Amino acid sequence: MESFHDLLSLAIYNLNWSLPTSASALTAHETRTNFRTWLSAVEADLETCKDGFQYAPFEVRNIVLENLDKSTKLVRNSLAIMCKIDDRIKSHEEPSDVDRIRSTKGKQHTGDHREPIWLSLEDKMLLHGSKQTMNPDVIVAADGSGNYTRIIDALNVVPLNSDLRFVIYVKKGIYYENVRVEKEKWNIMMFGDGMDNTIVSGNLSIASGTPTILTATFAAYGKGFIARDMGFQNTARAAMYQAVALLSKSDQSVFYRCSIDAYQDTLYTQSNRQFY
Repeated sequence: MESFHDLLSLAIYNLNWSLPTSASALTAHETRTNFRTWLSAVEADLETCKDGFQYAPFEVRNIVLENLDKSTKLVRNSLAIMCKIDDRIKSHEEPSDVDRIRSTKGKQHTGDHREPIWLSLEDKMLLHGSKQTMNPDVIVAADGSGNYTRIIDALNVVPLNSDLRFVIYVKKGIYYENVRVEKEKWNIMMFGDGMDNTIVSGNLSIASGTPTILTATFAAYGKGFIARDMGFQNTARAAMYQAVALLSKSDQSVFYRCSIDAYQDTLYTQSNRQFY
């Protein structure tokens, strides 16, 4: 039930974010793209909820699935309407100067190694700049030389729903914890001392009765999450079945020079815009 509650609350959260967008002018390509992305994420979350009830008692499963089916149909209808509106607008409006520039940039960024158009110049500098130029807000160090010894504690001081980038430096070490970046924790940048030096490690698996989505050693939900020079691992054996090392449902998230190690369902991602 915990995973069901998480997914349903995430779906509601994405729907709430879609509402202001739907009320704004639909002439901006970026606005329409956001709307479609968030609605698609809602649909994906609802489908995952359904999967989680396949082994539930018959009476419970039928009641839940019936209501989820209704919600899914409404979301799909909204998405279809949005796509029709988008097509109609595209066929009648002249692209703005900004859209022309973005379109040109998009053509330049179609290669697998290229960075996405929604990645800002400031964030690119964070990805490619040297550690010496970084100015972290907090430092995590397993040996006690930082502000915190656990990543979880550092995340607790991140402001909610902030448009400002919050930078966390995680020093060399193995951090035995299951980390979750909540959906209200936006625009976090987390960097380490290298994918083989800064490692987040866990061992939860479906064999212990934990739903797949909750086995993740590191889970990112808050939008705009960036990780650099870190390793994520789930050490559960292959015989333990699904055991996620990294789960990301963070929209416009980036994982750069990171390792992701496990056996089954190593990387769990199914919605929103992400770049690896």
